[in-house]
Amino acid sequence: MNDFKNVFLSLRNNKKLSQEKMAKELGVSKSTIAMWETGKRLPSPEVFEQIADYFNVDIDFLYGRTNRRRKIYFDEYGEEFVHSEPTTAEQQELLNYYTKLNTIGKQEAVKRVEELTHFEKYTEESTLLAAHNDYMNQPEEHEKIARDLLTLKRPDR
Repeated sequence: MNDFKNVFLSLRNNKKLSQEKMAKELGVSKSTIAMWETGKRLPSPEVFEQIADYFNVDIDFLYGRTNRRRKIYFDEYGEEFVHSEPTTAEQQELLNYYTKLNTIGKQEAVKRVEELTHFEKYTEESTLLAAHNDYMNQPEEHEKIARDLLTLKRPDR
């Protein structure tokens, strides 16, 4: 259990949180945070869960029983999948829109994002389209994609 103090301190420092800010986030006092980090006290099981949720880590990682940082998530079929937080505001915004879609909408969204990767101006790297691209010899697909892209444009905020 002594590993908790080191793991917790490392997680807090990686997020660049002061003890005071961390205490506010968890609803505890600053002195409680200090006692955890010196190993004088341990959080209750409920607070352990709250900390794991806050840092998006497996609770066994907090206890020092595993090096696996990520929580394990399960989909509606009981299948394990990896969950990670988006790293930018744009990724979070995209995820927010995506989660509002039904299954068919999600499939269509993935297809359209994939289509955007075939246009040089939408990719980070300036790479040319391969000559064997599925859409290269299908002008009607070019027109459809162009129309779809126009409908995807949103007014600037």
